[in-house]
Amino acid sequence: MKTGFWKLSTAGNTTLFLEKRCDAGEALELICAEQAGYVDLAARSLCMAGGEFCANACLAYGALLDALGFFPEQLSIGDTTIKVRARGKMPVWEVCAQFPLPECKWEGGEDVRVCHAQGISHVLLRCPELPAREGSLEIAAGVRRDWRLDSRPAAGVVWWRQLADCLEILPVISVPSLGTCNLEQACGSASIALALGMGAGRHSIRQPSGKTLLVDAGADSISVTGEVLFQASGELWATEAV
Repeated sequence: MKTGFWKLSTAGNTTLFLEKRCDAGEALELICAEQAGYVDLAARSLCMAGGEFCANACLAYGALLDALGFFPEQLSIGDTTIKVRARGKMPVWEVCAQFPLPECKWEGGEDVRVCHAQGISHVLLRCPELPAREGSLEIAAGVRRDWRLDSRPAAGVVWWRQLADCLEILPVISVPSLGTCNLEQACGSASIALALGMGAGRHSIRQPSGKTLLVDAGADSISVTGEVLFQASGELWATEAV
């Protein structure tokens, strides 16, 4: 089947937006993106292909809606309504997305904590130095098994450290239904989980891409601000989703 697509990058993390429900794993291979979502532009709604929660996709979708003339003040992902502010012009936007404060269940201790939120769980591993990227996927697979996360819609293993002026992360994200496991260039949901663990306030979080996401944790909401780059649009052929 043929479907329209758009590819945008939030702080280096690429999202493929699809007009029609097709085999998202196949489409991701064709277009070389890290995650995919189905969109209803008129309704300003987004459904991630793996059923996961993705904050960076929400920022990217805000930029896409603005680029196409929908000028969004809010959008929805699943059952969650998100306030958005998009400023910019082709091909670069700055987008701020404000999310309701997620209900989280925490496990673990000070240096190893697990944040279970709707649609995704993250293992947060504090370390003095981030590990080498080579071999991180295999290590992350073992961590997910240890915490029994392979049945979750999405699971992240996130190494992090405190620098003088910011936090820094190295996230590996798995979405089993799509068969994807990526060493992400940026991860908004991991940044949110880390900020929630650090407490209320503004947190500057450096992503593997070298770019920064700003996360503001408040009493009843949390917002993420980052740069979004419009990379490509067109049509692709992929197998129709079953």
